[in-house]
Amino acid sequence: MLTVPADDPALTDDGAGGLSFNRPPRTPAAPQPPPLQWPAAPTQATRVPLDVLGMSVPLLAGIGMAIFMRRPEFLLFTALTPIMLATRALMDRRSGKRKRGKEGTQYATKLRDAQGELTARLETEASIRRQVHPDPATARLTAVGHSSRLWERRPQDSDALSLRLGLGTGMPNTTVTGLDTPLPQLPEVPITVNLAEIGSLGLTGDRKTTRSAARWLICQLAVAHSPEDVRVWLLAADGPAQNEAGVNFLRWRPPTRHETVEAGSLLRTTHRDST
Repeated sequence: MLTVPADDPALTDDGAGGLSFNRPPRTPAAPQPPPLQWPAAPTQATRVPLDVLGMSVPLLAGIGMAIFMRRPEFLLFTALTPIMLATRALMDRRSGKRKRGKEGTQYATKLRDAQGELTARLETEASIRRQVHPDPATARLTAVGHSSRLWERRPQDSDALSLRLGLGTGMPNTTVTGLDTPLPQLPEVPITVNLAEIGSLGLTGDRKTTRSAARWLICQLAVAHSPEDVRVWLLAADGPAQNEAGVNFLRWRPPTRHETVEAGSLLRTTHRDST
């Protein structure tokens, strides 16, 4: 007879030699962060031209006044005009250079911060993908340890009937505005397929490999979905085929409570008309 662990509030004795599992509510996923704003590079500064017109007007006016008023001393003030204008132009260029240097430093800081934020977001996204679609070892611990993640997916969830096929590179869902280059792909993330979208999934290859892959896919369904939501049917060539080592583990999956299925029975058939 099965016994309830003292420290497991999710399990209760059903009074008939079995255990009842209280499926807790699923913790909602964290909301998608807002798009990352990539810093814009400083604009290329244009060289400030020398104000020839501004230099010529007071120069000609001073010469004209000196001639008209017969005051040669006005020529001294006139001679200072181009010096003053050239000095102002030089100061403007130095000020622009300092401004560009400050903008370049600020841009480098913002760019470094943005790159760090992007790296953190990509790592977080990859970690969440691996958590949502766990590896076989984690799935086994979820099942035998009666984790709160057991049967966590509901029919209305976006990842319902989603299966992990393996690991590979994937395009990130992280959004960045103002970045011209494409984002790097996420390494070693689960490659998934959704049965609700494709309708059916077939496996081809040698018998040992396909049986192993089929067991992994069925185990994912069994661990992530309640037997009330997902029923597993075994279509075997004959009776002995149902008891092969590669498929007889299905008898231990809790059956769906359905009036046409006997309690404790496995949904399986060998009759051609049943398919």
